[in-house]
Amino acid sequence: GHFRLKSDFRPNVDRVEELLAGPSCADLPLRITGRSDDLSAGHAPWPNDIMTNYQHKFLLKGEPVYGIALEKVA
Repeated sequence: GHFRLKSDFRPNVDRVEELLAGPSCADLPLRITGRSDDLSAGHAPWPNDIMTNYQHKFLLKGEPVYGIALEKVA
């Protein structure tokens, strides 16, 4: 399975990365496959990103939307 998070609040994405690196999530079968500090610039860490209305509003304001992609590992 895959988990994709988009957020205008960078600490949300940072926190996912911090949690996965910490001891409380050491047994979770997840790994980070990519991260972006500006999805609107075409730097999505996954293929075929679909721009949401929310994301489009941030693009028009010139503000970034952050993203992180996770994958379940066997």
